[in-house]
Amino acid sequence: MLRTSANISTNDPLANRRQSRIIAGLTFDWAMLVFSTIFLSGLYLDGWAHNHGRVDNSFFTVWHAFFYAGFGLVMLLLLGTLLWNRAQGMSWRSALPNGYQLALLGVFIFAAGGVGDLIWHELFGIEEDFEALISPTHLMLGAGLALIVSGPLRAALARPHQRPTWREIAPALVATAALISAFTFFMMFEHPLHSTVAGTGQREFYSDVGQVAGVTGLMITAALLMGPVLLILRRWHLPPGSLTLIWGINTVAMLIINYERVESMWMAAAMLVAAALVDWLRFKWDIGPTNLTKLHLFAFLAPTLFFAAYFGALLALRGASWSIHLIGGAIVLPGITGWLLSYLAVE
Repeated sequence: MLRTSANISTNDPLANRRQSRIIAGLTFDWAMLVFSTIFLSGLYLDGWAHNHGRVDNSFFTVWHAFFYAGFGLVMLLLLGTLLWNRAQGMSWRSALPNGYQLALLGVFIFAAGGVGDLIWHELFGIEEDFEALISPTHLMLGAGLALIVSGPLRAALARPHQRPTWREIAPALVATAALISAFTFFMMFEHPLHSTVAGTGQREFYSDVGQVAGVTGLMITAALLMGPVLLILRRWHLPPGSLTLIWGINTVAMLIINYERVESMWMAAAMLVAAALVDWLRFKWDIGPTNLTKLHLFAFLAPTLFFAAYFGALLALRGASWSIHLIGGAIVLPGITGWLLSYLAVE
């Protein structure tokens, strides 16, 4: 957590002692990651409670308490680090480690959203179902949370290495998974592990409108999964297992929303196997900042295999309400989404 700062003169013995006490580096990344994980877990716990009727018409619930306690830990770490490093002689601009300035902005955005959410709930009641994901104050909370949990990722992006070790890159990888999970949480009603897209008994996907919504939801989910991954592939040669970790964390997180459905566990297991296969392809092809020739093909295959595994498990477990023509397109279109995003990544 301690590093030498070039902003303080090394000719002054007192300044040298202050340099050695500056909070930054990988240890700080890990501390931030632990608190961010608690914070994000509170979001998913609150989402589970909303989905299972465990909330009442009050802002003051045990689920909100856990969620906001996680936020409090993150806030104390960031503000405490800011004040400590400032006391060691650093300027206000540089007192936070690189990459965490936007995380502090996220703290203020989230705090404003929390106050607004309290007022919103007292004035208009508790949101239900899809409306809970897109209410204005909840979107503000989501924006602040995304800026906070992605702090370790931005910190790693500010460092020069292209082939980082697991020790160097692990906080950034988990932060990437947390960022994706923050995004997919707000799209949970289109995520296949939540709504069982194309599943029998899911009447909302029977109509033409429902089928369009289901396919569109898969394409959006593919974009959320691939966007941050393409960013880090453009920056680093990642060690083996990196993509398995990122997509694995997100898959398990989305499973938790409806963990009591046994079939969802099997579908999630199939998606985890597909993530491992995609990760093997990425490592075998050595896709990274100095070898992007196969990136476009990889960007197509990754979401295609991921959702093919989902539909394969769905058909084996309970059958599908969609025709084979529709299922085939629903597998390919997420791949096209990833393929198109890959051209943005290499520019």
